[in-house]
Parts: sequence; C-alpha cells; structure tokens
Amino acid sequence: MGSTFFELMQKPLYQALFFALLSIGLIVVIRPKIPNTVYKATGIVYGGFILVNSLFIFFAPSVWPYFFYSLLCSIGYVALLAMTNSTYIKQRKLKGSSASAMVFLMIIYHPIALLICIFFSWFYKEMS
Repeated sequence: MGSTFFELMQKPLYQALFFALLSIGLIVVIRPKIPNTVYKATGIVYGGFILVNSLFIFFAPSVWPYFFYSLLCSIGYVALLAMTNSTYIKQRKLKGSSASAMVFLMIIYHPIALLICIFFSWFYKEMS
C-alpha cells in the first residue's frame, strides 16, 4: 500500500488533488471567521504542494514533461482553490477583506523551485 501511494504521489495531478482535498479539509476543520484566514490557510497548503511537487521531480523518468505538467496542475490547483475559497466565503457570509488571496502569487516561484531541483538532479547525475 505504501509503495502504491508513493507511486501515485509521483504524478503531479494526484499531488494537486491530494493537496486540494487537504486544503478543503483544513478549511472545514478550522472554520475561519474572516476571509483572510481562509486564503492564508489554503496558501500555506499550496506552499506545501509546491515543495512536494518540486522534490518529486527527482523521481521523474523525464524531467521536462514533468515540469510542464506540474505547472499546468499548479494553475489548475490555484483556479480550483480560488473557486472553492470564494464559494466558502459566500456560503458562510464572511465579512472582511480578501487581501490575503494574494498569497497565491507564490505561483511565480513554482517554476523556479522546479528548475532548481532539475539543476541539482542534473548536477548529481553528472558528478556520479
């Protein structure tokens, strides 16, 4: 079972789905009172997605398809969470600013993290 989970988590789509469900579950559990808390919580989980996704590139059979597929899944993840968060905020009638939605601007660091991991993977293969 553990190896099956590890094999599934090597695919960016399953990583995005796992972290999206984790984000939604976190919001349901903590029941935030203001929109900023909703976006901060899901933004922190999104940061975890970026980290995990970047580290799994070391196990990818070919890095460039993984790179572009990861970026596509990341965009889909942010779009899904934007819709989910706004729906949650409207359903709960939370009052306040949604200024923390800008936490998802960290999407610009995702390609950088992936490229750094690709470099280290290439460097390790060249040195061994």
